[in-house]
Amino acid sequence: MRTEIIDTIITHQKELIENLKKSLSTYETTTDLDEESTIDLDDKSHQADIQDIKMKINDKLKMEQDDLQHINILKFRASDELQEGAIVETEEVFYFIGFTFAPIASKAKNILGVSLDAPVFQENEGKKKGDDLILGNTKQKILNIY
Repeated sequence: MRTEIIDTIITHQKELIENLKKSLSTYETTTDLDEESTIDLDDKSHQADIQDIKMKINDKLKMEQDDLQHINILKFRASDELQEGAIVETEEVFYFIGFTFAPIASKAKNILGVSLDAPVFQENEGKKKGDDLILGNTKQKILNIY
């Protein structure tokens, strides 16, 4: 089960990286203006805005690539307690401990990422199968930890 969930997360991460690369490529072609023929101030301003967007996409791309590397390292760190790299199963969802990401639909249940900086991690670190996972004002029984 752990390998299937991690592989789903990795696939999702790779798709995100590819989409960022495509966006960056689109902006690359947009900013290829002929410097000699571009004398309009609006064009130059637009080009500067696009450069800012490209920098933000590049930063996001780098972050997502770093996360993918870290996820690949955590892939082999199985655990029986809630800690970085653990996958926590409840009735509703799987939680992957270590990264925040948008919910990922999988065959069995959605997969949610939990940052190590999130209060939910701090409140639940070290819990085991059968313990209650405290999520704000709600509790969910931990069915398994992979």
